[in-house]
Amino acid sequence: MPLPFLSARWSNLFLLTYAVPPELLEHRLAPGLTLDTRDGQAFVSLVAFDFLDTRVLGVPWPGFRN
Repeated sequence: MPLPFLSARWSNLFLLTYAVPPELLEHRLAPGLTLDTRDGQAFVSLVAFDFLDTRVLGVPWPGFRN
């Protein structure tokens, strides 16, 4: 079985998602893109986490150690 290209461990995950009116975001989109909405609202998310034990093809990646 081949090694995965990228492997890592996610730790200390934080996720914050909140609804906003689409008109607050539409002017920030690149041409040709549209917002996904639900019940007339768009959503913005902030995600933070520690990306630990990062390996590329099984080899520890320099500068991305714990």
